Formats: sequence, structure tokens, C-alpha cells
Amino acid sequence: MNNFTFGEIKSGLTAILFISLSLVTWSLAIEITDFAPVFLFPLSVVIYCSVYRLHMNVWKAHYELIVRSDSAIYNLLNGKIRGHLNAFIFTLVSVTVLAWFFITAPLSLVAALCLIIAIFCSMLFIFKNSLRQHFNEPFATKYAVNLATILGAGVSFFVLWWHAWAIDLHDAEFQSVDLIGAIEIGKSQIPNPSSIFAHLLMFPFVFDAVKLWAVVQLKTYSNMALILSLEAALVGFLIAKMSIIVTNLVDEILERLSK
Repeated sequence: MNNFTFGEIKSGLTAILFISLSLVTWSLAIEITDFAPVFLFPLSVVIYCSVYRLHMNVWKAHYELIVRSDSAIYNLLNGKIRGHLNAFIFTLVSVTVLAWFFITAPLSLVAALCLIIAIFCSMLFIFKNSLRQHFNEPFATKYAVNLATILGAGVSFFVLWWHAWAIDLHDAEFQSVDLIGAIEIGKSQIPNPSSIFAHLLMFPFVFDAVKLWAVVQLKTYSNMALILSLEAALVGFLIAKMSIIVTNLVDEILERLSK
């Protein structure tokens, strides 16, 4: 197994701290100010650039093998539209879902996920260094990102699912209420109800409360309750993918600056 270099350790810590601080600052700021979304903007830009750069590196490698550099269409079919579209969709979905997750999840769960993702961001460098012995760039990096994402998302999913399904944290609160009561519980949990974003925040909080109520009510029907807990799979994938591609971008930037 390859040893970590100081640069790789610095890249991983920088990426994890940046992502964690951005989302934690957002979750704290939304309770006191209407300007809380500002704290998500730098993170959104970095995620966008990370997805776009990774996509374009792989696209260009394929493109140069297929299209001649002296062809009239070489500069026409450059893949930039698809790259920007992929980056925009992933950034929009990941920032939206994870911003919601960080204002609804308990601190202990957030801390556990950050630790798990930090481990798999470190594994990214092990996979990348190993795969470089067999594959050329940028394919070694692409495969390393995919492998680390799959493993990180899988472990994150089971942690999230275990929290939502196996732990009876919400039984007492939701066993004695009906659906309308669960909706009211969700509304009561909205941070800063006087905020201009209060109506938008109502939907994720109500959804989370109704989901927990349904899981509690259907615990005797394992299959139905499990389906309602599968939202954890989406969160696990997004937080793993986002963290790993940002770590990869930070590593590339720091590597260039050190030269």
C-alpha cells in the first residue's frame, strides 16, 4: 500500500475542511440571517469546477483519439456544452440536498459522515497511485474517483440507513401523532420562521417529518419502511462524490502551485 505524501494529506484536509465549514456555516447562519445562502456560493463554484474539469479531462482524452487535430470539426465538437450541463446539474442537486441535510441532521450524524468521507478521500490517493501503474491519465484518476465514490457512498448509506431505521430516536415523538400532526412537527422545526426563506425551508422539514412518521408507523412492514429510508442512498452518494471530486481538484491545484 502506498504511503501518503504531505501534499496528499494537505489536499484531503483542505477539501474536507472547506466542505464541512461551508455547510456547517450555512446551517448556523440560516437560523439568524437571510444571507445564509451566500455561504454556499464558494462551495457551489468549487463543485462546479471540479465536475467540469474531471469531465473535460476524460472527454479530451477520448476526443483526441477519435478526431484528427487538423480536422475542420476539431474545435466544433469540444464537449464543453455537455461538460457545463453535467456540472450544473450535479452542483444544483448536491448543494440543494446537502444544504437540507445539514440543517435537519443531528450533529453526531454529520460528524460521523465527515469522518467516513475523510477516510475515503484518503483512499482516493491510494487508488489513484495504484491505478497509475496500469492506466494512463486521466483514466486512472477517473477510475480512482469512481471507486472511492462507490465505497464511500456505500458505507455512508448504511450509516444513514441505520440512523433512520434501526435507531428508535423518533418513536416516542411520532407514534402518538397522525399525518397532520407530523406535518405540524415539521413546520415547528423550521429555523428562523421570520426569514424570507421560511416558506422554502418548510418543504424539506415537512418532508423529513412525514418520512420519519411513515417509517415509525410502518416498522412492522419492513419492506415499505426500507423504501422510505432509501433517501439515505442519495445523500450518501452525493456527499461521497462531492467530497472526492473536490479533493481531487484541490490536489491538482496544490500540485501545480508547488511546481
